[in-house]
Amino acid sequence: MDKVKNKKIVPRKSSKRRKNKRISLFNYRLKLLFKYFTFFGLVMVIGIAISLAIFFRIEKIEVLGDTRYNSEEIINSSKVKVGQNLVLLNKDKIKEKMEKELPFLKIKDIKKTVPNKLIFEVEEVKKYAYIEQNEMCILFDEDKKIIEIKEEKEENLLKIRGVEVIDPKVGEKIKIKSEDKEKSLKEILNLLTEYDLFEPTEVDLSNELKVSIGYQNRINILVGNLNELDYKIKTASEIINNRLGREENGELDISMLDQGDTSYFRVKKQ
Repeated sequence: MDKVKNKKIVPRKSSKRRKNKRISLFNYRLKLLFKYFTFFGLVMVIGIAISLAIFFRIEKIEVLGDTRYNSEEIINSSKVKVGQNLVLLNKDKIKEKMEKELPFLKIKDIKKTVPNKLIFEVEEVKKYAYIEQNEMCILFDEDKKIIEIKEEKEENLLKIRGVEVIDPKVGEKIKIKSEDKEKSLKEILNLLTEYDLFEPTEVDLSNELKVSIGYQNRINILVGNLNELDYKIKTASEIINNRLGREENGELDISMLDQGDTSYFRVKKQ
């Protein structure tokens, strides 16, 4: 009988173990790569910080534009100093601060000219409208910022009636006690601009069912309630700009348009 030779059998590594080893090696390399990126990222951040600390220092501040304020007053209101870092300046905060401190100032733009110049482009704020309250005249611009509070009345300026201002302060946005009236006033003023009625002289919101608008000191527009306000103002614009003479005086009644009625113009008797 043939002798059976003893043969040593070496078990193969399971595919699962090989897979685990590959995953471990991948994770190790990934962690190593992450450490390298973190290190170089930190170096870059430090480098940028050092560059900002050394370079881009403001050496010159300029003011472009004409206002009632001189360049020194405008620059001082910004609280920006020569030597500050140009790149890190927050333009929005600087603008807000300057326009609050100097109410007749409007910042058109703040330009950072690398490497070391800061430029303020400015213009004079225009008076837009006023509200009489407690024997005082509260003036504000088109952005609803209060620019002046005084005793003297304003001539040839839009007057707002029937609203009450809460704690008026120069340099701050106007706040009207009634939120509904504030929304209505904003909508009326926007529509007057949209439909080319650029010369209103008075908006009366004393009674929100009988709203009226004075135009060029010659036409009284009876709006009535605030329903269909867009349609009413658009109709008023069409009549005033295209159907009436430039010298005609009278009363334009558009108060019933929201109920399907027509508009009427009554000539003022001499």
